[in-house]
Formats: sequence, C-alpha cells, structure tokens
Amino acid sequence: MKNKLAFPLAGLAMVIASSAAMGAEFTVETTNVLVGTTEGTVGWSFENSPGSNLSDITVDITYDDAVLTPQTSNEEIIPGTGIFVDVPDGCLTGITGVADFACVLTAPGNIRVTLSNQPNALPNLNTGSITFDLSPTFADGDTEDLPMILADQLPAGVPVELNDGGFVFADAPPAILDVDPTSINFGNVRVGESSDESPIAICNDADPGSAPLSITGITVSGAGFSEGAGGNCEDPTFSLDPGECCNFHVVFSPNDEDDFTGSVAIESSAGGETVALTGEGSFTDASLVIDPTSFDFGDLDINADAVCTVFTLSNTPGDDPLTISSASIIGVILLGNGLAPAFEITSNNCTGETLGGGESCQIEVCFDPDEAIPYTGELIVTSDVNDVSADLSGTGTATANPTVNPPSGTTVALSGIAGSTDPVSASPVFGNSGSADASVSCSLTDGAISGDIGVTLVGDTTFDLLAGASGQTPFSIQCDVSNAEAGDSYTGTLSCTDGADFSSTHPISCTAADPQPAIPINTLQPMGLALFALLMLLIGGISIRLFRAS
Repeated sequence: MKNKLAFPLAGLAMVIASSAAMGAEFTVETTNVLVGTTEGTVGWSFENSPGSNLSDITVDITYDDAVLTPQTSNEEIIPGTGIFVDVPDGCLTGITGVADFACVLTAPGNIRVTLSNQPNALPNLNTGSITFDLSPTFADGDTEDLPMILADQLPAGVPVELNDGGFVFADAPPAILDVDPTSINFGNVRVGESSDESPIAICNDADPGSAPLSITGITVSGAGFSEGAGGNCEDPTFSLDPGECCNFHVVFSPNDEDDFTGSVAIESSAGGETVALTGEGSFTDASLVIDPTSFDFGDLDINADAVCTVFTLSNTPGDDPLTISSASIIGVILLGNGLAPAFEITSNNCTGETLGGGESCQIEVCFDPDEAIPYTGELIVTSDVNDVSADLSGTGTATANPTVNPPSGTTVALSGIAGSTDPVSASPVFGNSGSADASVSCSLTDGAISGDIGVTLVGDTTFDLLAGASGQTPFSIQCDVSNAEAGDSYTGTLSCTDGADFSSTHPISCTAADPQPAIPINTLQPMGLALFALLMLLIGGISIRLFRAS
C-alpha cells in the first residue's frame, strides 16, 4: 500500500458517470472535552455507498490555529518542489484498500485528506484521527467547530455529504443515555383487549460527578401501541442525575387480527435511542411462549458426555387452548458447511399436547459435538396459534491430557556396580487420554553430584503424543558408573511439560555400589590357636614313639 502525498485533482481528467452514482459521506466526529484538558482527538471517517463509483476525494478540514494546534511527528515532501509539510499524527491509521492517500497541513488552519484509488472505486469505509493541542482559554459550554470543504473529487457528479464535527467543552464528563430493553415483543393479544404494560428503563449511565442527562422527548409511534399508566418518568423535558433511572411503560392494544410494529423514540442531551415494538392481534388469547429464548452450552470436549438443558413451552394465562404440532432442531456448523448433529432433542412431552391457559410442557435438548469447532442451531416449536424458537450455541473443544508412569513426584532410583561398563537405566511410560494431540518436552536438571558419576536422557526428549496414545517410552534415563567409585552418587530432577496444563517432575538418584565381595573365611581365635598347637604337639609325640618302637 502506498502513502503518497496528493493535492487538488484539478489537473486530472474528470470522468462523468453515464448513470446516476450513489453517494459518499465524509464525517468528522464531535468530541466532548473537559475544560482544562490540554489535548483532544477527533476521528474522521469516509463511507462510500455500495455501487458508488467515486474513486478520488480531497477534503479540507479547517480549524482556528489560534486555539488549536495539530500534533505532528512526521513530514511529507511535495512532489517536484522539495518543500516539506507536516503530517498530523494518526490521521491515516485506518486506511485500507486505497492505492494513494495523504493527510498533510497545507496551510495554517487547514488539513487536507486525500484518498485516491483510480481506476477503481474507493472502499466502503476508511477512518483516521487528528489530535490537537488545545488552548487553555476554553470554558464550560464553549464549542470549537472543524468545518470541511470538498476540494475535489472524481467523478465530479457523485453526491458527497460532509458532516462537520469539532469539540464541545464542559466542566464535567458528559451524561450517557442508556435504554433497556431495545426491543419489546408483546406476542399475541386478543383483539379489543390490552396487553400487560412493558417497562423501558431510561438511565443516565455516567459516573458520579458527570453532567445530568436531559430527556427532551419520549414519543410512542405505531398503531396499537401507547404509553402505559404505570411508568414513573416525568413529562419531558426532565433531568436524570448520574446513576439515576426512570421507567416508561408501553401497552399494546390491537384492533385487528394482524401483525403490528411500532417504536418508542427517546431523545436526550446525550443523543437518542429507539425501542422497537412488535405484537400480533388475534381473536384468541392463547399464545405459545418458550423459555429460555436462547441457550449457550459453552465449551465441551468432544470426548466428554453430552450436556443438556430443558426448554419450557407454555400457553399464556387465558381462556383459549393451543395445540403444539411439532418440535425440531435446525443446526449448522458456525464455521464450515453442512448440517451438524451436535444438537439433539432427547426428551419431548410437548408434540401433540394441548395446553390450556397457563399450562406448560418441556423439551430437553442436548449438545454433543464431534468436532472442535463452534456450532449454532435453533429449536423450532410450532402450534396451531403461533410458532416460537430458541437459539442454540456451543463450541466443541479438543483437549490433550498427557499422562506419565510413574506418576509425577515419584523418585526414580538407580544403582550400579562401580566400574561397570553396563549403564543402568529406567524408562518413564507416557500416554495421552485426551481428545487432542500433545507435544511434550522433557529435560534433566543436575543436582548434587559426588564423584565421577553421571545421568543422561537417551532418546527423543521432545515428542508427540497422539490422542488416545498409551505405552510410549520415547527416552530412557541412563546412569553411567563406569568411572565411578563405590559410594559415588548423583541427584537431579526430570521435568516434562506440554506447554499447557501438563507438567510433571521426578526426582532422579543414582549410586555406585561396591563390587561383589569375596566369600569370607573364618580365622581361629587365640584360644583356638593354643589348643591347636597343643594338639599338634601331642600328635607329634605319639608319632615319635611309634617310630622308635618300630
């Protein structure tokens, strides 16, 4: 994407559209600023309507340089002039899909924004912002406008609407209008009767110390809808302090068997909100209602048991019955194609049931995903009076669950004959009982070592464990005692992790033992030696006599 300085397009050939083009809109927002603030930021946006062939636009945003100073950190050079001009900070941060664009200070009090995408139409939406240093002279109630001038465009005949913005200064943070709910469905109401009143909470959602909210108008429109008597809002104009609310009530009174739409428009010093109203006139007071109207099953591992919830279907209190004819689920994968079997009706005592006024039945729906993806669906229940539905959502997940034997914390103790060239070893056994593959990495940290003895890991210390794997021995722990003397010893720690939830540690020890000792021979004690000597003398004397006698 290029960031090229652009100036008036008067020298470019104008292309006149052969057919009426749809319009575009350039808007500078109005920002509320506390008195005494040293800087303020306004955003700008350009919107090109679908089908518009506007390819180039240049807009001058003007300001009073005696009280506003744009913040700039960079400069652009005017092509062919060698003249540098300042670029307002942040002015081009939201530009996407535009071939050439620029935002520069062309003169004191003038910022020029140029977007050029020839020969193609400009994208639907581009945004930016301009931050000004503010004069300390502003007081409560002051405004500082930022008028715009359309400097040039291509083609010339495309309608372009300019919406000026600026700054509004106040001693306190602004009020915030909050309206709840933003839509009300009265359901079926018998023709000639009235529904229960439905409240609309109108609040000043600003923090303490903020400005009060002035409610300047509340207007109910649409046939069949009117203000109820139970509300506590005053007649406009009235004020709400920060955190204060009032309730405005609406009632639905159909005069025909038909669908009705209307609205409640709330106007205030902090803008406006509209509450959409719908209802159906009927010659029966029966109406099928579902509760809840939506349910999110949350995250569920694809190997886990299904989770379930119950939906209650009821007929509103009244004189007339209704009969439920069917219950079904339409379920699709939120990311992907085709039907998803993740949602299932597992219990249903509603289909074919006739419900009198105030009576109810239940349908159980379970979520059991097969893939680790988001799912959405809809439970649809039909009756001879009206149909209802509930939105379903849930996300299948896959989680690895590595295991090791011996369990973490168990000491692996090795021992070998000092001087033996045959290493002694042990092999931990790994598995994965989870639903996702895992990658495990193991390392050995030496501790206390006495003598010429060592322990190493032989094999793959970083290895994959597929979901459901068991009995894997990717490496062994080997102790070398070939140069050790009896009594040499080693201690260390084996650590393994998958970088997520699995972590194990095993204390490791190895000792060098004495070579196999010789079979011990008992020696005679002093008393035994004396007796032995006496015996030998006796035998010797007898032998001499026998010899002489012969």
